[in-house]
Amino acid sequence: MLSVAVALAIQRHNDRVLNAQVAQSESELRTLGAQIAAIKDRQFGTMSEYVAAYARVEPLLKDTIRSCSSTASYAAQLNREIRNED
Repeated sequence: MLSVAVALAIQRHNDRVLNAQVAQSESELRTLGAQIAAIKDRQFGTMSEYVAAYARVEPLLKDTIRSCSSTASYAAQLNREIRNED
């Protein structure tokens, strides 16, 4: 009985951690999306301005992918742990 209670407590903790991480990632993605939109929505006068703007977008996209990948990896790890406990 004690082991079941401990397992449930660990699962609840993991769920809270994952929910917090997803919420943080969502917030970061919204911020990055707004930054990318602001860069892309400008009216470009020259091809040079266009290229420079997209050069600024690339690192933001990498950050976005890194953030999503990190959260997905953590969720997959928790999922594997849950399946191994059964």
